[in-house]
Amino acid sequence: MLYLSQSPELAVLEARVHHRVGMHGYWLASVGIPDRLRMRTLTLEELPADWRSRKALTRAIGTRWLEEGHEAALRVPSAVVPLAHNVLVNPEHRAVRGKLRLTLATRMRFDRRLLLDL
Repeated sequence: MLYLSQSPELAVLEARVHHRVGMHGYWLASVGIPDRLRMRTLTLEELPADWRSRKALTRAIGTRWLEEGHEAALRVPSAVVPLAHNVLVNPEHRAVRGKLRLTLATRMRFDRRLLLDL
């Protein structure tokens, strides 16, 4: 599964909360996906109020989506910023296999203030 954020800002926050050590060696990239890609959107209304603290639930939702294989991508609220979105892409889905393109890559240097423990 390919885990993408819909903005560079969200990608930075996601990296920060998921990887509290080893913040060196990151690259910021943009992945081009086909324009007509069939994508399901999971809304906040479809999730229970406590979804942000239920990792097993959200993983099960992603696993079920992946196993069903109906759509090549799943747009989900970010647990870090629920009004922003991440996109899960199944790179083996026939709609995207061989069609994903890395369109931009640059070394990511995190602002030191993001690396300080509060």
